[in-house]
Amino acid sequence: MGNLSVARHGLGVDISLIIPVHTGIDNFESLFCALLGLRLNNYRAECIFVADKCKQDIVEMMKHRCRLKKPGQWVNWQVLESDFGNSDQARNLGIQYAQGKVTAFLDDDCRPFPGWLVAGLSRIKNHRAVTGPVVHPENIWGKLVAVMDFGEFQAIKAGNMNNAPGCNLFVSSEILTRYPVVSGYSYGGDRLLAHWISSGSKYIRYHPDVAVFHHPPLNISSIWNREIRYGAIAFAARKIDPSLPWSSLLNFGFAAVFLLAFGRFFMDLKRLWYEDSSIRYKLMIPCLLFPFRIAYLKGLVQAYRKCRIP
Repeated sequence: MGNLSVARHGLGVDISLIIPVHTGIDNFESLFCALLGLRLNNYRAECIFVADKCKQDIVEMMKHRCRLKKPGQWVNWQVLESDFGNSDQARNLGIQYAQGKVTAFLDDDCRPFPGWLVAGLSRIKNHRAVTGPVVHPENIWGKLVAVMDFGEFQAIKAGNMNNAPGCNLFVSSEILTRYPVVSGYSYGGDRLLAHWISSGSKYIRYHPDVAVFHHPPLNISSIWNREIRYGAIAFAARKIDPSLPWSSLLNFGFAAVFLLAFGRFFMDLKRLWYEDSSIRYKLMIPCLLFPFRIAYLKGLVQAYRKCRIP
């Protein structure tokens, strides 16, 4: 990733919001309503939906809803169609069309709080990138996913980070030429992007008011399969970029998959202990963490074997 080679700010747009969409009609309606509820203040904003492998009726519905947006709220709403089946490649397509001085990324299973966009823009003025909390439902499964997959992004104090989730990220467009893609996987480039942005002493700024609500499927099967995918990506990303934290563990060969899995498990426990969680959650979550970290281990093993295939 280098300097921009083309001008992307011809419309005087302050921010381009890029959202890969893979979801159904009901979920999109909820997302659309949340976006209409965003405060813009005096900022000029555009929204770019990338309908990736969506059925045509969903694409047409998205285009219809964009035409019905409230006048004056946004500079532009548009729907791009793609057949990648890959959220990172979908984001890259959105980047090609983005005109904003800042690019923000959101997932279709996230809902921004009303002040999210304004908070992100106000916080990024002195930084290369900004992120914030990823909030989950207040139940045992929501808490499990929050600790297990977004433990870093539960903090209630501002600070500097070297990581950020792709579902809640503001980046200065001056440094953004493309979204990284993890070859052979449908997502995972956010870890590579965050590491590149925060290289050296640049960091990503974390602010509690830059928050989104994340509501993925919270049943056992969905969480189990997601942990397998996350484990695979954790290994594959470190093969691509050996400067990522914990990449040196890969020098231990097959033992690395166990070191990575148990390292994450103990990090989960540490974060849970220091979080402002109830005693009930502190007792129950560890019992659920262990079996789901086995799924994470399974994903690591799959990626290890895939990398070993000539």
